[in-house]
Amino acid sequence: MSQERILIIDGDITLLERLKTRLEALGYLIDCAQNATEAMDILQVRWIDLVILAVVLKDGMDGLQLFKEIRAKKEFSKLPIAVQSKKPAMKEAFKNLGAQTFFAKPYSMDIFLGEINDILTKKALILGDEESTVKPICKILSDNDFQVDILNNPYKFYVNITSYRYSLVVVQSKIRATLADMSISLLRESQKNSKVPVIVYVAAKDSETAKKEALQETTLKEKCEKLGGCEFMDKGYSNKQFLEISKKYLESN
Repeated sequence: MSQERILIIDGDITLLERLKTRLEALGYLIDCAQNATEAMDILQVRWIDLVILAVVLKDGMDGLQLFKEIRAKKEFSKLPIAVQSKKPAMKEAFKNLGAQTFFAKPYSMDIFLGEINDILTKKALILGDEESTVKPICKILSDNDFQVDILNNPYKFYVNITSYRYSLVVVQSKIRATLADMSISLLRESQKNSKVPVIVYVAAKDSETAKKEALQETTLKEKCEKLGGCEFMDKGYSNKQFLEISKKYLESN
């Protein structure tokens, strides 16, 4: 049973109670607020894992104004916020402000709950083909309470990143640097994972293979540096190196 705590903020008490009941049935701990003052009071005294925010609230401030107020506070700058509204045109404004997801009412409750689960579950995706290097990475992530998907097929990688939201993606470039390059491009173009942190590592190769791929890997490293949120591990792979680089992502999830 999940123990994440969700704050639902909605001026419509009927909709608020209905959503509260569904989420509590799934094991989530729920706090509720109908206006900005109540919401900020709760955020100041409780640890909240996710905010579900409606646009129409009671007592003055609307959801867009409250969203900005929450984001303006340093301690809430990375707090996941899911927005629901009867106005689909507001989606772009909220997404530009950093909303994790936006649902236009009416929506499918099953799809909505699936998206909430996606946001709250710590998921990592590993694309790699060398078991000796993938296995220790998987263990490190699992020890930090991540659910881990391991793939060695670029097509399945594309399907997963368009279907699921991940907290961290690890790409191995043992076969060829161009595959890692393509994978990063697909990630940054995907709707669900365009901003996901990525760690690219070059597994140790024989000297002849390394020489042939040196230029490709240099280009790949430059691309990682330009993208931001994308780390590159060269000079071969080691458990210690991965643990040091990934620590900031593991601790922030």
